[in-house]
This record gives sequence, structure tokens and C-alpha cells, in this order.
Amino acid sequence: MAEIIFKDNSCLYFGRGYKDDWCVFYRSPNGKTVAPLDKEYFQILINAAELFSAETVWNDFCSIYDKTVDEWKINHRKCDDEVFTYINYIAHRYIGKELVMEKTFSILYMAMLAEYRYEGTKLDKLIKKLAVYRILFCGISAIEAANENKKKSWHKIYNECVRYGLVEENF
Repeated sequence: MAEIIFKDNSCLYFGRGYKDDWCVFYRSPNGKTVAPLDKEYFQILINAAELFSAETVWNDFCSIYDKTVDEWKINHRKCDDEVFTYINYIAHRYIGKELVMEKTFSILYMAMLAEYRYEGTKLDKLIKKLAVYRILFCGISAIEAANENKKKSWHKIYNECVRYGLVEENF
């Protein structure tokens, strides 16, 4: 079941991935289905920052981040349609890139929701916020951002978030 269908008839939905049932899948208008990779949507954000400014992309990402809560406890395992409506609205600021930004921000929204589902997680969606911050303001590549935290303890990742001012220092 699609969580969102875009104007080109592509869609996003959750399905069984290699480690859980919370993998985000993208089905293109021609029916090809893939699981978007962090490095792919991070690169789109980097490209958007070059065209529209890192601050614009960051502020829009943060507004979506702030609206992302553990919906499964609130909305009976459904994404919040109001967040998708909001994403559609902000994507129209990216003239000439509206659809790609709507898809990218929607993938990030669903990926942040999936972070709540990982067994034993302590950071939830914060891991995505750190990666987006680092690609936009620290100059790391999309590939590096997608891989740099995989072997780190949650304490070390959290301390990086504190260092960059992404959270208060009270876990």
C-alpha cells in the first residue's frame, strides 16, 4: 500500500527490507521498484544546496524533522498525510526541481520514521539530522555521510550532535 503517490504516478511505501519491515521503497512510473539509498538522497540535497543554498535546504529539512514523530503510536501505523501535504508545499520553492525535492523530502520523512522502528535504537531520527547537517555544512560527501556512523556507538554519535548544536546536552 502506497503511503504517497506523486503527480507522475510514482509512489513510496514501506516494505520488507534486508533487516526489517520498515524499508522505504520507491516505485517509478514505469513500475520499477527500488529502495532509495542514503547516499542517493543525500546527493540530491547537496545538489539542491548548490542551486538554492545550504540554509534553505537545511531549514526545510529541519521543518520536516520537527514534524516527524513516532506516527505509529499516533496514527495507527500510517504516515501523517499532513506532513506529505507540507512537503509538497515547501518543494514548490525549488523552482524547476519541485518533484525531485518533494520525492527526496518524502523519502527522508519516511526514512526518519523507519529510524523509530530499529530495535534498540536510542537516537531515532537524529541520525538523519546529523548526516544532513554534515553534508550541507561540513563538506562531507553523500557516500561518507551514508556510511560514517554505521560502526559508531550511539554515545559518540550523540556527542557529535551536541558538538554541532543539533541537540541539548541532556540525554
